[in-house]
Amino acid sequence: MIPYMAGNLLYTSLLLNLLFGSIIFISFLLATHHEILSEIIKVRSRGEPGEHVSSERLCPFDNFEKNGLDWDNSTAIFNIVHGSLKQKGGVLNPIGAAFIPAYIPPNTYFYHSTESNQVPDSFEWIAMSSEFSYSFASFPRNIQRQHPPPPEHSTSFTVPGNTNYLRIGDNSKPYARRDFLYGFRTTIPFTKLIFLDGASASKRDTGEMDQQLLLGNLSNVHSWHFGERYAAEKICEWGRPFGLQGVIRLEIGFEIILCDFKNGVELVSNVSLSNVTELIGFPGETPVPNGNLEKNRTELMDIFEGMSGLEILQSGANVDTGERRILLDFSRMVTPINKTWLNPDPYRRRLANLSTEIKEDILETLEFNLREYDFQYKSTDWQLITNNIVNKFGPMLLTLNSSLTKFEHSKTDIDYSLKQVAKDLSRLTYNFVRRYSDEAIQNTTLREEKMFRQSVEDYVYHTYPIRSASERLIYSSLFVEQSAVSRIILDVFKLSKAILNDLYVTPTKENYMKFRYDVLSTKTKLVKLLEDLRWPIFTQCFSKCKWDEVCYVPTWGPSPIGMGPEDPKNHRWFDFDGERYRIGHTLPCIGIKDML
Repeated sequence: MIPYMAGNLLYTSLLLNLLFGSIIFISFLLATHHEILSEIIKVRSRGEPGEHVSSERLCPFDNFEKNGLDWDNSTAIFNIVHGSLKQKGGVLNPIGAAFIPAYIPPNTYFYHSTESNQVPDSFEWIAMSSEFSYSFASFPRNIQRQHPPPPEHSTSFTVPGNTNYLRIGDNSKPYARRDFLYGFRTTIPFTKLIFLDGASASKRDTGEMDQQLLLGNLSNVHSWHFGERYAAEKICEWGRPFGLQGVIRLEIGFEIILCDFKNGVELVSNVSLSNVTELIGFPGETPVPNGNLEKNRTELMDIFEGMSGLEILQSGANVDTGERRILLDFSRMVTPINKTWLNPDPYRRRLANLSTEIKEDILETLEFNLREYDFQYKSTDWQLITNNIVNKFGPMLLTLNSSLTKFEHSKTDIDYSLKQVAKDLSRLTYNFVRRYSDEAIQNTTLREEKMFRQSVEDYVYHTYPIRSASERLIYSSLFVEQSAVSRIILDVFKLSKAILNDLYVTPTKENYMKFRYDVLSTKTKLVKLLEDLRWPIFTQCFSKCKWDEVCYVPTWGPSPIGMGPEDPKNHRWFDFDGERYRIGHTLPCIGIKDML
């Protein structure tokens, strides 16, 4: 036992000597060769690229000093960021002006319908919603729907089920028509996509498709109904050398021009769509129904077809607030805004009229970004910040405007009207102002300056370091808009405080007319601000829609209701200003009756 213990003591002594020797050796290195210590002790630093994220903050006021932006360009940039990948935002700002790198993760599902039993192996359109893709399959009744021919090159696969012709009645001519609804999934991340803002799949010649003309290096397309495929082909040809996977556009919901079906996409489902009458157990329809039974069956089939259209609109409304399956990298957004003059009106601006130099610069920058940069996950979510601003101040601004409008049209005595408007204005702004009113600052001017500054900095900020000129541009646009909003709220409170002091503290009637003038002047400023901001939240359905209705934002392209504002079915949902159709601030609730 004693020799065993002695051996243990000797072993422990040797270990301690080695440990102390190592400490002395490392201390010597620290003193003499500290610059190579990291090579000797391979411990990864937390500050190494990819691990450490700087917490350094760039003040929005300082950023704006170096990256100034005027009011028109600020509102344009803000609405691009806020409205991207939102159907409502794109439709209300229909002519897009940005090209934004996008990312779609693996196992994301797409849909495509066609009368061909072959999967495309070149470029083709795919939808993010099955309802939208289903709408491109026919609902064959008594007439055959016209479709463009299938692609010349395609990959065949076995079609399950029978291949009988659709039967539409003994007294009508049968035709060979079969529709297939395909489901696909991404097998890899799609990291080289370009998102086009606005109503970018509307097939109109009023500017909504200009981004695709630019990407395809085309001067014009005679008709988008026939030239759209040619433009898509040219875009995919342009992007092929640097791996462009596709372009994301807005029609009803979002669709993708997928440049290559052979890479990163897997077929997961193929449905040979049932005959529309056989599915419900009805005999085939005839062109003209005879007798009550046939008429009743036809009416029910009308409802089924109408519901198909309503479900398309519902799927589009589901992404009014955002298509969350797609991510955007605003740090690499490319836009001509602030580089040249563009009409600030999103109904009138035209990218087709840009100079050749600006167009080439856009294409070169897009190519460089797609070649050299990976999708930035660790970047500021600028859209989230715009959401916070709009959701906080949109209702407040609208309610202030409602109170001011009520005062403007009031028929009651001036003292009563002033009392009511002052109570309303102060009620809406009091707590916001108190939040920033520091009583420790005795000087009124300094206190108001601090209030203004803090009310801007609370809502305009970045989370990750600002990496690019695009982010500095976005940061400035948020600063300009929030500054305007904060300023008018502080001014409204100041006015209401003066009126209340005159009515509740030292009553006098001497200032009534001045106050009336100030209130109406404030209303004029607020109305102008609302018109310039153009936030989608200002456009709403007048009442809450029923569960089987949809709050319908009229679309500019093909829809179940009609093709754009010129279509008699769709015309009633648009306003015409003498030159251009626009969407008003009150939206309709659409139900099955509107579809029939």
